[in-house]
Amino acid sequence: MNFIANILPWIQIVLSVVMTGLILLQRSDASLGSAFGGTDGTTVYTRRGAEKILFYLTIVVSVLFALSALAALVISTKVIPTGTQSTTAIPVTTTPVTSNPVTATPISPTN
Repeated sequence: MNFIANILPWIQIVLSVVMTGLILLQRSDASLGSAFGGTDGTTVYTRRGAEKILFYLTIVVSVLFALSALAALVISTKVIPTGTQSTTAIPVTTTPVTSNPVTATPISPTN
């Protein structure tokens, strides 16, 4: 379990870099007008060939990334990293505060 907890962040880094690359490689036909419901006069667009493979591969990598993030959350609650908790109690000693009033002397200008 500890091995998975150590390797999972590296898996997430690789998946995030691959997912970013796949998203940047995809063609973007959407303009700002279509984001608000406007049309730009283009016809229906279907993905074919390599672009369709990139699209489905992006979905698969993003689902894997989400699952790895969920696994990291579950594992982090079960695995306690070495050195974060002490099994021996550290004795706490308290000392009483004594009131020793300190008198301040005014500073005179040296001009």
